[in-house]
Amino acid sequence: MTLERALALTPNRELTRHNPSQLQNTRYNPTGDKIMIVHRTREDFPALVEIFVYDLKTRQLRWLADDLHHPNWRPDGKAIVFVRREPLTNYQRLIEVDADTGIERVAFGADHVPAGHPSYHPTKQHLIVTDCYGGPMGNGLAIIDTKANTMRQLVTIPWAQNPTSRPTRASHSATGESGFPRGSTSTNRVRCGIKTAPKCSSPARKAAV
Repeated sequence: MTLERALALTPNRELTRHNPSQLQNTRYNPTGDKIMIVHRTREDFPALVEIFVYDLKTRQLRWLADDLHHPNWRPDGKAIVFVRREPLTNYQRLIEVDADTGIERVAFGADHVPAGHPSYHPTKQHLIVTDCYGGPMGNGLAIIDTKANTMRQLVTIPWAQNPTSRPTRASHSATGESGFPRGSTSTNRVRCGIKTAPKCSSPARKAAV
């Protein structure tokens, strides 16, 4: 696998014409028969991020998906999950793409998933853990249950506190011992998580070979 091979296969060659690009974040799938490769342009906010999959049995490289960030393998090695931002709304969705067919589906039916780095449970593939930043989930970790179509907080960084240092007396006086603002209730704290996600659908996209 070389950069030249990726450039020959990508349907997004025009985006690389004036932007240098690179290969990074290669990962075996859990079954060890495929390798995922990320190809991206080098800007701080890249114009192009796409993934290729190399099949070790057939020795074939194929373009799989684009317009994504932070891809990760499903535990059975047959699909990859990633986050995709909708440019018109700035909302994000979790998308799963089949590693053999390139067909995509919405992995979790919420209008917006404030997620960064999704990762499947190794044996319960309906559970996904991800870090979150901002929005109704706050800053921390969340668990997504794709069967129940729910998302809930697992860990949250207390408001008004620096996660890299111990809480100070000043921050306690501002937020209370729990880290939540004084006057907030346990009900309010629970409601900052997304309990259910509305149903949604997305047309399947087929990848170029």
